[in-house]
Amino acid sequence: MTSTLHGSSPVGSGTSTVRPVLTWVPSADHGALDVAMRWHEVVTGSTLRASCVWTTRPLGGPLDHPAADELCWHVVDLPERLDRHLPNADGRAPWSPWGSKSGPNHQFFTMLDALGSEHPEEWVLFIEPDTHPVGDEVARRIGRLVGAHPDAWMIGGVPHPETRPSLSPDLWHHVNGAALYRVADPEFARFRDRVWIPTLLLRLRSEPRFAFDCATDPAQWEFLPSSLQNSWGAAASRFVRTAGIVNLSSMTIGLDRVTAALDDPRRFEGCDDRADPWMLHAKGELS
Repeated sequence: MTSTLHGSSPVGSGTSTVRPVLTWVPSADHGALDVAMRWHEVVTGSTLRASCVWTTRPLGGPLDHPAADELCWHVVDLPERLDRHLPNADGRAPWSPWGSKSGPNHQFFTMLDALGSEHPEEWVLFIEPDTHPVGDEVARRIGRLVGAHPDAWMIGGVPHPETRPSLSPDLWHHVNGAALYRVADPEFARFRDRVWIPTLLLRLRSEPRFAFDCATDPAQWEFLPSSLQNSWGAAASRFVRTAGIVNLSSMTIGLDRVTAALDDPRRFEGCDDRADPWMLHAKGELS
């Protein structure tokens, strides 16, 4: 795949370990700057640097805000025909080999390739509009987490058990896309090209609403040819499920239910650690 990033260099000097990157689609609500600044405040003074990445160049708006100068802004080139995000698309939606979520699906792989070649950071943290930092010393805890998993390619959260009624059981253990990715590892890049993308395109033939991160659920591998099954099985330990990211993204909930979910011991189910929450992924009025 070919990819291009356009934008300024990050503010400050030195090489950072992790770069938080806000992923965005043009059809989303234009609160991008607020979200980017939310995370920028968390990483200010740390070894982290914040970016905001768009799928296509926006028309004015947040980029014209003075505070945008504090961030590293980029634009990912995405063909207009793919710039769609229709999670509830029906058969009337235009067909695409990248599915009804063609924007996020194509954006994901394009951005990983571009960020891996554009920036010196070993890791990036993909943050989405409905992600929220939780607790103190978030940057320090992210650094400790990636240090504890030197062989990992992806470190993310699994759906909280609270969300299971709204999910198919074969997605209960997928690693949500708002996660940490080791973009500097060429072996991970080869895995994306040779295993992850073929898996996605194959599953989309029968499941048009399939998203790139759904492929990380072992329950999905049984639908694949043996060669892809074996490749996912061999790489399974590279996909780490952390309790530090609490994923309630399939629900729209209020602050009271979020508080209960953060205190719910079931949040450790399916996780590889018992970390305290440092990121919440949830929709709703949370403040």
